Amino acid sequence: MKMHGYRFVRGAWTIVAGLFFAVSASAAPEILVLSNRADLISGGDALVEIKWPTGTDTTTAQVALNGVSVESSFGLRDGRYMGLVTNLKNGDNLLTAQVPGAAAQITITNHPITGPIISGRRSPSPTTRSPDRSFPDRISPPTSAA
Repeated sequence: MKMHGYRFVRGAWTIVAGLFFAVSASAAPEILVLSNRADLISGGDALVEIKWPTGTDTTTAQVALNGVSVESSFGLRDGRYMGLVTNLKNGDNLLTAQVPGAAAQITITNHPITGPIISGRRSPSPTTRSPDRSFPDRISPPTSAA
């Protein structure tokens, strides 16, 4: 009879511990890039929203871009914690958000405003030039054999 009681207590503690860790694991902030996909940003800025766990005191929040504080760019707007992150360097940028006990990060990849973003390197112009580069080479139209 005693053994059965211990199993019950052990099982109850296992369930309580599981629920506690499940709540703790889901309590991380979520960073969302609203202006585009995080890997397709161009022009050096991105509109970002941070969804904090329920009950978070955002006055203790720390937000940094590549290790430099950007907290002043963020604030509550219509109940959402949003900000315009500027001065993104070309390539990967690390945005971090943290409050005591919870943190998140996202990589934002910025591309030059002139592109390319998806297509790869630009191809040279299809017009070819003569060796002296003064006039485009002319291609004679096909002649019809009549």
